[in-house]
Amino acid sequence: SFPTRRSSDLVSEKVADCLLRRSCLTLGRADWRVVPWIMWDGSKTAGDQDWFLDALFAFISAERPKSVVRALVHAYVYFFDPERNSFHRVALFLKSCISTMSDRFAETWIGFNNRCELFNPRLAPSCIAQLALASSNLFESLREVGLTGDQIDGGLARASFSYAYQVVARNLTNVNDQEAMRRAIDQLLSWGTGTAEHFRYQSLFAPMATTLLESLASSNAASEAQERLVRYFVDKFGDPRLNRAKWHGISKAAFEVAMRILVRATLDDFTRVIDATADPRHWRERKPFWLKYYEIGAIEDAWVAFGPSAVSHARHLEKRYALLNNASDNAHSALILRISDLIIVEWSHNGRCRFFPRGAGAWTPDLYAARYDFKLLHYRSDHPGGFLPHMNNWQFRFAHVIYESTRIQHPQFGAGWRSAARRTFAT
Repeated sequence: SFPTRRSSDLVSEKVADCLLRRSCLTLGRADWRVVPWIMWDGSKTAGDQDWFLDALFAFISAERPKSVVRALVHAYVYFFDPERNSFHRVALFLKSCISTMSDRFAETWIGFNNRCELFNPRLAPSCIAQLALASSNLFESLREVGLTGDQIDGGLARASFSYAYQVVARNLTNVNDQEAMRRAIDQLLSWGTGTAEHFRYQSLFAPMATTLLESLASSNAASEAQERLVRYFVDKFGDPRLNRAKWHGISKAAFEVAMRILVRATLDDFTRVIDATADPRHWRERKPFWLKYYEIGAIEDAWVAFGPSAVSHARHLEKRYALLNNASDNAHSALILRISDLIIVEWSHNGRCRFFPRGAGAWTPDLYAARYDFKLLHYRSDHPGGFLPHMNNWQFRFAHVIYESTRIQHPQFGAGWRSAARRTFAT
């Protein structure tokens, strides 16, 4: 167990004096029991001094104090850092030391070492990770290698988790065994969450999310693995569209994967709610039209503003969207999309689709607001396309407006019809 704060502070002062004098003669037996817990902690560098480790090893070899050996073992696991040479020295010493001991503690840790190369800093993380991912009982497998209680939050557990997510990332594209992939993701996320419902290893979020999501970046289609991971990250770190700072450190490629999943989820959430609040005939043609743009990666942002009566149908959704105020019908809702520099406002009910050039004045709606006024979204914009009705081959006219603004062709309707669009454009 960890020493008390008072004893740690007292021994820290003694160790600081030892470092100045390059001598450990002032340290007594009780002090040495605390030393393993403070020699690697924070800015204290005693554990990285070869002569200091030599003094610690000499004391243990001469006195055989079991309490100091136990403290050193637990501190090695808790502060584990394979990038520091001192941990390699301590591991080698402990492996030799406990092999000469015959008590229950020594037998237990010899067993841990035999199971996962615990006292080999280069191999222990990979061995533990593979054991954990392959186990039907994750936390039991971690207990079987000494990672329980506070140790599951410590350095060796963190290093093993880091190796585990890299293993999972390499296997994510293995479409031949979807069940194994699903199980590995569940094991990994269970390990990262534990029982506290927060992400256990905060410093690993950015590299973990980057590694896992980048491994899926080559796929435009939303896969089960992508959705599972993004849903988990949003749950633990918030929606990146609303709080980008919490996703600091995520690579651009990984962030784009997350956004692609969130865009699809937003489209699905919108259609799910309007199926219950609007005439389903309105979206029988609109949904496949917009999904085609999504499938080619053209829709970069998507957001929803639900009318007051639609909000009640949206309460079961995992995400929270905006509220639409002052509409003539409380069931009216708006889907706000961005394709390149073009902002598009599509409606749940009868209503002309609005096209806004991004950043072209105060009337262009911002994405990801908490509330929208109906008049703002319904405003007759100054874009050449303005607003268009869903009538008479509307798909070609919509595709033409989008192509003229973005040079992006619709997969089915191409660049649209210039002549038909000109006859219908509102200016």
